[in-house]
Amino acid sequence: MIDTLIQCVDLTSLSETDTSDSIKALCKQALTLPHVAAVCCFPQFVSCAKAALGDSSIKVATVVNFPSGISSTEMVLADTVHAVMLGADEIDCVIPYRSLGQPSAAELIQEFVAAVKVACQGRTLKVILETGALTNEQIQLAARASIAGGADFLKTSTGKIETGATEQAVKSLLETCESEGSQTGIKVSGGIRTVDQALLYSKLIQQFRGKSGLNPAQFRIGASALLCALRSKLQATVQT
Repeated sequence: MIDTLIQCVDLTSLSETDTSDSIKALCKQALTLPHVAAVCCFPQFVSCAKAALGDSSIKVATVVNFPSGISSTEMVLADTVHAVMLGADEIDCVIPYRSLGQPSAAELIQEFVAAVKVACQGRTLKVILETGALTNEQIQLAARASIAGGADFLKTSTGKIETGATEQAVKSLLETCESEGSQTGIKVSGGIRTVDQALLYSKLIQQFRGKSGLNPAQFRIGASALLCALRSKLQATVQT
């Protein structure tokens, strides 16, 4: 189980203090076996990460419309195209979640996601809902609209506001996918630091999708400190 969780990690560094050297160090962590699913960094470090990861199977993810979700659609599309040009394999894009109080929010978000999906040019699109800022009803509305727009993953959080991932938010995402007949991936992020937290979310995934749902094509955990905790647990398990 622990090695499976490691393979579902998006090893992330989205700090204002990031440098090329710190991203290279992050990639070195990622390359330890078992490999993580992806390394997630700011767009200016995508090329650095691609070079550091070499011909490994580890993907490079980057963020767009991050973290506020307030850029114009035109800017988001331009930034997405640029990220793809830089070599990004995956795009983690914040939806305009502040619009969820508007009557036309569902249509707006669906059209936004559909446009970004086209700009991704076949790359994986993870849409960030920022669930910690939303009501349960808004989470479900945003999830339905994002699924309809063609999102590959529904991601809980930017990790930049007080409330990150919660059990209830992830359950709401899974329930919405189920009601829509969708196998859209789920990415849990924002405050996931311990093995117990990772196991909690993996159990939720299994409740809705079975063991087969625990794979990098359907489940990701965005984290940084978590990887060390998982590797320590794996090592302890091997030694016993």
